[in-house]
Amino acid sequence: MAVAPNKDLEFLPPQQSQSTPLGRQSIEKSTYLQLAILLGVALLIAALVYAFMVVMQNRSIQEQKNSGSSQIDNQTNQLSQIEQQSKQDQQRKNDVATINSALKSFFLKEKRLPDSLKELVPDYLAQMPTDPATQKEYSYKPSPDKKSWSVTAILSDGTTFKANGP
Repeated sequence: MAVAPNKDLEFLPPQQSQSTPLGRQSIEKSTYLQLAILLGVALLIAALVYAFMVVMQNRSIQEQKNSGSSQIDNQTNQLSQIEQQSKQDQQRKNDVATINSALKSFFLKEKRLPDSLKELVPDYLAQMPTDPATQKEYSYKPSPDKKSWSVTAILSDGTTFKANGP
């Protein structure tokens, strides 16, 4: 059942609120101040985060450069070491060939083998070649019948380089 409105009640007009020229309600100064402080803090945090990210990015780039540089240095050192070993091995092979040639000359002229490589100096070799790394003499082994020989060098990789004569 519907109830009829009471005609004795009087309606009051709505209260007019204070408004700004734009029709907005006024905001207290303390609220503006709080918003300004909040905005300032947010900007400060954003600036700090940005600065942190820039520093970390620069550090990362520097580490990559350093690791790349150290890798290049390591590779250069490895290549340098390989190059040096290659040169030493080539020198060993040349020395063995030189000693073998001097032994052939000695054998043809003297009709015998020397008891040691020192007999080749100074007539057949100006000086006795030695291993470039160890400065030791190369291995010389005459055969039991004294008609042939072998001169041996140990290369950097542990393999043997040998020259036989005559």
